[in-house]
Amino acid sequence: MPRRTLAVLLVAVTLASAACSDAGTGDTGGNGAAVVGPFNGPSITVQAIGLQMEPDSITMPSGKQLRIILDNQDTGVPHDIRVFQGDTEFGKSAVVTGPGLTEVRFGPLKPARYTFACTIHPAMAGTLLITP
Repeated sequence: MPRRTLAVLLVAVTLASAACSDAGTGDTGGNGAAVVGPFNGPSITVQAIGLQMEPDSITMPSGKQLRIILDNQDTGVPHDIRVFQGDTEFGKSAVVTGPGLTEVRFGPLKPARYTFACTIHPAMAGTLLITP
């Protein structure tokens, strides 16, 4: 096979592989920010600002796939967001250095209280209430 054809084929395979990745679960764009992709379930946005989560208490419905978008407003500071209860983790986002967006998709979850937090700054945490 001629080298030029082989090179074109290699580029095509590389581009196809990149296009097949799941942009909503932690892939990063060219600037290092996580890409927030399309989602049809319930979503809520939480801001990371001043090394705090705002709001620090959110409510979402049970029985559905859910998404929390983290809007990192802390310039030059990396944050992520994870959802857990005790030692059980239900989802974790990519790390994004602010300003930028990342997301975590998870669920469905049973009605209960859960925690969302930044793994880099564990004091940045909040309560996730899943309701019937």
